[in-house]
Amino acid sequence: MTLAFNPARCFFALLLLLLAFTAAAQTGTVAIGNNSSYVLSESFTFLEDPGNQLTLEDVLRPAMQARFKSVAHGPQSTNFGGTSSAFWLRVTLQTTSNTPAQWLLEVAYPPLDQLDLYTSNTRGGYDRQSGGDLLPFPERPIPHRNHVKPVVLQPGLASVMYLRIASEGAVSAPTTLWQPAALWHNDQKYYAVFGLYFGLLIGLLAYNLLLFLSVRDTAYLIYVVFVAFIGLSQAANSGLGAQFLWPNALWWNIHSINTTHAASGTFAMLFVRSFLASRAKMPKADLWLRLLFASWIVTVVASLLMSYKLASNMTSVLALLSVVTICVMAVSSIRRNHPGSKSFGLAWGALLIGVVTQVFHNHGFLPSNAFTVDALLIGS
Repeated sequence: MTLAFNPARCFFALLLLLLAFTAAAQTGTVAIGNNSSYVLSESFTFLEDPGNQLTLEDVLRPAMQARFKSVAHGPQSTNFGGTSSAFWLRVTLQTTSNTPAQWLLEVAYPPLDQLDLYTSNTRGGYDRQSGGDLLPFPERPIPHRNHVKPVVLQPGLASVMYLRIASEGAVSAPTTLWQPAALWHNDQKYYAVFGLYFGLLIGLLAYNLLLFLSVRDTAYLIYVVFVAFIGLSQAANSGLGAQFLWPNALWWNIHSINTTHAASGTFAMLFVRSFLASRAKMPKADLWLRLLFASWIVTVVASLLMSYKLASNMTSVLALLSVVTICVMAVSSIRRNHPGSKSFGLAWGALLIGVVTQVFHNHGFLPSNAFTVDALLIGS
C-alpha cells in the first residue's frame, strides 16, 4: 500500500505539535523524581504586578491566570533587573510514587527584599511562608545566607507553587529545589570559598596594619580601612553579614550593602591619590579623583538617609566611573615607570571586571549565578 504525501496534513500536524509544545511550556510543569536537586528558574511562568497590590486570591482568578507568561528561556530567566514591580512566579511540581516528601526551596539571591511562597496543600488551599531581607534573620525557618524554605510534596500528586518577589534593588530569583542533604553538601563548597576569601582579607588587613604601626605611613592605614569596608560590603552582599555579624540589626541589614560599598569607594579614592602621588605627578587627574571622593561621601550619606534604589544607582554609576578612572591612571603610571604601577594596574583591572559584571547583573543584563552575584567579591 502506498501512502500519498499531503503537504496540508503535514503542516497541520506540525502546527498541532508546536501548539502542544507551547502549551506545555506555558503550564510550567516540572517532573520531580528522586534526583538531588531540580533547577526551577527556567520552568516558571510569571505575572508582573506594577502596582504591588495583587494578592494570591487575585492571582488565582481566571483572568489573571491567563496573563501568566513563560520566563525567558536562557541564562537570565528570573532576573528582572532593577524594577519597582512585584513578580508572581508559578510552577507545577508533578511528583511520582517514589518522590521524597521533604524538600528545601532555595532562592539564591541574598539582597532580595520580599519573598512569599505559596504551596498548594491537600485541603484545597495554599500554605504561605514569608521571607526576604526585610525580615530579621532569626525569623527564617532555615538559618541560611540565601532564602531557603522547607517544602512538603505529596508523592504521586501535583503541587502548584507561587513565588511572589519584590525588591528595591534588583529583582532576581535563581531558584532550586533541593533534597536537604544535597543542599548541605553543596553549601560546603561555598562556605569553604567564603572562609578562604575572608581569611585572606583579614590577613591582608592585619599585615598592612602592622606595616602602618611600623613605618607610620598613612597610606597603609588608608588601605587597611579600605580593605575592611571591602570585607564588610561582601559580607553584606553574600548574606553572611546578616547570618553571622548583624542578625538582629534589621535597619543596618537593609542599608549595609550600599553604605559599605560607598565607604570602600571613599577610601579607595584616598588610597589611589596617596599611592600614585597624583597631587604632585598628575594634578589634572587628581582634581577628578577629589571630585569622585566628594561624590562618594555624598553617596555614603545618601545610603543611610535616602531610598535604597537611589543609593544603589548612585553607587553603580560611581563604581564604574571610579574603577575606569583608576585603570586609566594606572596605565599612565606604568608608562612613567611609577614604582608598583604594574601590580596596581593588574589588581584594579580585575576589580573593574567584577564591578562591570555586578552592575550589569543588577540591571538585568546578566543571569544570576555564583559568578555574577559575587563578581565584586571575585574581583576584589
